[in-house]
Amino acid sequence: MPEITPYSDEIDIRQILKSLLERKKTIISGVVLCTFLSLIFSFIVPQSFESTGFFSFSSVDIPKFQIYEGLYKNPGMLKSFIEKYYKEDDWVISNSIFEDSYDPIYAYGMNPRNLVKDNSVIGLRVTSSGNSPKKAKSRVDVLGKYMSTTILNMSMWQYYSQFRMQIEGEILEYKNDIIECDQEIESLRQKLELLNSSIVNSFKSSLDYGRNVIQVDGSTEKYLPLYQQSVATNITINNMEDTIHKKNSAIKTSELLLGFLSEIDEYFDFEAGFLIEDHLLDTIISIKEGYFRPLDNLQDVKIATLIVEKKLAEFIGIRATTLRFLSGPSFPERPAKPSKFLIVFSVFFISIIFFIIYSVFISWWERREG
Repeated sequence: MPEITPYSDEIDIRQILKSLLERKKTIISGVVLCTFLSLIFSFIVPQSFESTGFFSFSSVDIPKFQIYEGLYKNPGMLKSFIEKYYKEDDWVISNSIFEDSYDPIYAYGMNPRNLVKDNSVIGLRVTSSGNSPKKAKSRVDVLGKYMSTTILNMSMWQYYSQFRMQIEGEILEYKNDIIECDQEIESLRQKLELLNSSIVNSFKSSLDYGRNVIQVDGSTEKYLPLYQQSVATNITINNMEDTIHKKNSAIKTSELLLGFLSEIDEYFDFEAGFLIEDHLLDTIISIKEGYFRPLDNLQDVKIATLIVEKKLAEFIGIRATTLRFLSGPSFPERPAKPSKFLIVFSVFFISIIFFIIYSVFISWWERREG
């Protein structure tokens, strides 16, 4: 009876090494070929460069920043802004661009306990990518300009809307004050006539207002003679008339401001996309010049012009010093992805493993068939 050789699953290291040496040319040739092809592929595959910048604005609390987010997180508005000012055909604006490109920077970090209470947002980390360093940097510039434009325009729109309501309320208040002053003056003039009549006829009036009591100090009172009451009443009437004159002047100034604000409102109503209007501040300055320049150089006009120019100067300062990049956008020197070195090294390493396993498998198969 023939002897049966039992099956053994022991690994013969010497046999494996022998197989690898026998097929070393195949292994080396395969690894070199794969590495060479991966090198060619790394030059063909499109590269992506990433640029980053820190965009600052005035520190705002979390609720106000959420208002900012509700404003600028509008892919359609961003797309319109890019098409209007920075025509770029291959920039695909997706719904996730804001999550990918804007990262808020909190004054006290990302601790969940600080996200609402006693925390604020001091700026944004703006990131974008492109197929060249110049394009990546340019896109970050555009995203920063988009933020600057929308935040500034929203601030101006909110201010002038609130300012209009404030001016309208002040005009009503001034007019009511004038009516009250007119009524008080009429009453004082009637009193003055009676006082003058009493002085002329040299007798003391028995009317309630004939003998005014004035407080000299905390414990002393005295009565004013009729002629002193007449002088005091005249002074009060003159003061009230001066108050009316000032309030009428304030009304004229407010009406001038209201006319200017009406022209701005007309522009806002006409220009539907004013939030992404890159030169909105310059447009408002032009409206101001066109509105006030033809008017006479009167005191009311000067005051109204100064009020408008003061606020415009604030907006100019915000645009120049606050809404800007504190650092960046960076000019990327190396691609962010894919990495040529990583591609070539990965293919080189995988090809070595593959051809070693392949050589061992072939040797095993040949021994089995033989």
